[in-house]
Amino acid sequence: MTQIQNFSTSRSGSLSYYVPILKKLDWKVAFCFGLVAVGAYFYIRAWKRPVSIPLAQIELEKGMIVLETTTQKIQRLMPKILAYQDDPEIQWVRQGNSIIFKLQTVPGSIFKMEPPLVGRDHTNWEDKKHCTISVFGNAATQAHFDNIIEGQKVCLENNLDLLKIPHTKLLEVVHDDKQFKVIAQEFIAHKADESAQEEIWEKQSVKMAKAVHQLAIFTALMNLSAVTRRDMPFVDSNGECRIAILDFKYREKAQTGFFGDAYLRRMGLIRCLFSEQLIKDVLDVARQHDIQPNSMTIDQVKEEVQQDIRRYHEILQFHDMKGIKEENARASIVIQDVKALGFNDEVQEIEIRNSVGKWERKLITLEDALNEMVLAINDALQKTPDEASIRGKRFILIDCDHYGVLGRYKNCGAPSHKNSITPTEANRVWLNRVLQALVDNKYIFSFIARPDGGLFYIQA
Repeated sequence: MTQIQNFSTSRSGSLSYYVPILKKLDWKVAFCFGLVAVGAYFYIRAWKRPVSIPLAQIELEKGMIVLETTTQKIQRLMPKILAYQDDPEIQWVRQGNSIIFKLQTVPGSIFKMEPPLVGRDHTNWEDKKHCTISVFGNAATQAHFDNIIEGQKVCLENNLDLLKIPHTKLLEVVHDDKQFKVIAQEFIAHKADESAQEEIWEKQSVKMAKAVHQLAIFTALMNLSAVTRRDMPFVDSNGECRIAILDFKYREKAQTGFFGDAYLRRMGLIRCLFSEQLIKDVLDVARQHDIQPNSMTIDQVKEEVQQDIRRYHEILQFHDMKGIKEENARASIVIQDVKALGFNDEVQEIEIRNSVGKWERKLITLEDALNEMVLAINDALQKTPDEASIRGKRFILIDCDHYGVLGRYKNCGAPSHKNSITPTEANRVWLNRVLQALVDNKYIFSFIARPDGGLFYIQA
């Protein structure tokens, strides 16, 4: 009888170990044994192994060294950090709902915390009588860190090896007898602008397929409710496509993580995609975890995503037609023929302050409004982020109240003494008419006006 040799389980994880054994067996036994061995090999690799929270934290903190001098620097800068004040040593990444910053002397790390102050406002930190530490601030920072540990655990247990969670550590910084929790995290170099990531996700759709599949599983298991390309950027690790998971803050509902929420301004994973196959794959993962859209059918979701994709490519075609490339991405708008825009000699009288601060009445024309809007657009184009894509460099926000003279025209053409206006009335507002004429004559691609007027999102 043919005997099978005993072998060490510590070596059996390698297929090469079985080759000499198989050579000693007759072919039928060898074939059966080979099937079992190969099956066992891949089962072991795919097996979901339980991972404890302490073990996940050890893996998360591995290699994340924060020097005492760094902690002392954060301690010294804490008043400015809490007040969102500029300092040569602070490089602000995000301000608002979260405080995210880098230090010039520690380029390999990024620091995050939740706003911890209650009282008058953030700028009153020096007035210590009116500022106390909010329990919510430290508790929210701790919860954020706990979420990152849980994410590491999920990745380890489910072999999500194409997702990159930055090494992370929780610091406790004491300033003025008050304790602050600060997350110190490995900084992963990437293009942080949303439009830059949009371009990468579109161009790398095929290469990203496996990583996106893992991100869908991660979203379901972690119950993530905020998924954006900006916070889940593409990173190329030695030629292997991976996705970095940079934000774990919101874990209310995986449904929002998959399908987004317009009211909360959350995009959702499905709207990050450009490939029909990826859309199908992500929807399959959502279905496997019993996650369905809230108020739409799957077919309606797919049609919305396809509309977004078509619009994205229409913008690219518009820029090709206009000769807009990377080297002239911020090219100014030049009106060749004002008469061709079809404006009449419409005039309106308004009140303005003169050079000495006194009110006086002045006549303005629709063409004046056009000239001021074009100046505002060209000015805004020069201020878009350097790392943005061409589309991103030509996507701007115009707030009339921040553009001095343009504010004079905000209410021109609008019915007086009304808090809201109908779509028909909105079409008569001068600045809306100006922008629509620029769209019709292909000077800009599109615009969206806020209903209460004076705020415009423009794709030039």
